[in-house]
Amino acid sequence: MKIESEEILFIESRLSQLNLTDLQLNYLQVLLQQKTIEKTFLFYLRQGWLINFNEFYSLISKILQKKAIHNLNFYHLFDNRRSNEEKFPSNLNAKTEKTSSHANLDLKEKPFFRNLSPEVFALFEKNSQVIDVPEKSLLIREGSSTREMYYLIEGKLAVYKTRDQKKIRIADLDPGSVFGEASFLWAASRSADVVTQSNCKLLRINYNVNDFSNLIQSDLAKKNQIRFWELHAIMKSQILRDLPYNNLDELLNSGKQRNLKANEILFDENSIGTSFYILVQGHLKISQKNVVINQLSQGDLLGEVSLFVSGGRRTATAQATTDSVLIEIEKDSFYKIISRNLFLACEIESLAWERIQRDRLRMQA
Repeated sequence: MKIESEEILFIESRLSQLNLTDLQLNYLQVLLQQKTIEKTFLFYLRQGWLINFNEFYSLISKILQKKAIHNLNFYHLFDNRRSNEEKFPSNLNAKTEKTSSHANLDLKEKPFFRNLSPEVFALFEKNSQVIDVPEKSLLIREGSSTREMYYLIEGKLAVYKTRDQKKIRIADLDPGSVFGEASFLWAASRSADVVTQSNCKLLRINYNVNDFSNLIQSDLAKKNQIRFWELHAIMKSQILRDLPYNNLDELLNSGKQRNLKANEILFDENSIGTSFYILVQGHLKISQKNVVINQLSQGDLLGEVSLFVSGGRRTATAQATTDSVLIEIEKDSFYKIISRNLFLACEIESLAWERIQRDRLRMQA
């Protein structure tokens, strides 16, 4: 069970020892009522209130420092994240078991696989095998150029990114997750470490250049052009590319396509915004007080600052400089997804604040 949905068992006699900010005290009162992190986030969402995810994370850290809850999962995850000292083996000692059929996995109903033509799906089956991987094994190394793609059948995985020369845990993957597709499809370098948190069973799909190179360009790209534009754009996004694939698929399905003509304004500075956008194709310029401060291209996000930082107010004007395609995602849909991943929510919020600081520096320059 993920910690966001795990009911927290408090030791209430120790909660009075906490030194909390007013905001953290408010969060704690709601958390005591709602029992889980996910339900607490959704409570604030229903009220229309923004959440300071890093402040909430700090609250949980303080509770754990006072050992004020019984749940052991919380101590394990937060201790690893705070210390950044988790050690990974230098190689993967995985016991593999080849199989000729994956019918029992029902892959055709999974988000990634259901977009494939029968011909391509058959090639995925041909080039895949079921593997058993022991706990605490490094499955994918950040920055490497391997091209395998994986589907998690059983077990738990954790995703780590390098931030300021430290490993930060940003996401957990549950059974049904697909990962490694960016490297498989576009030969992109690995964007994160993936480590097994328990003994895992996975379907590993090996990249066979003779089978896949032409098909990826012709069959997949043509039949799913917009979908692949979306995926390619997200894989270039510093903020969204770390979303687990099942969350990513949910996010894309909750969004709607938005087309802009050249010179068309998407939103104005100081207007109220309740959604953010992923730029799939085209180019936009961002301006403040009629001064252009940024140029956006495929994979860039815009509008996320109003969701995390500015209380819903747009801090700049966004205008297309060429015909452009975007995905528009409402605040409620996005919050529901990240409410199930506290660590990733903290990362996204921090990146939104970094964008605010960069915009201020550009304005000063």
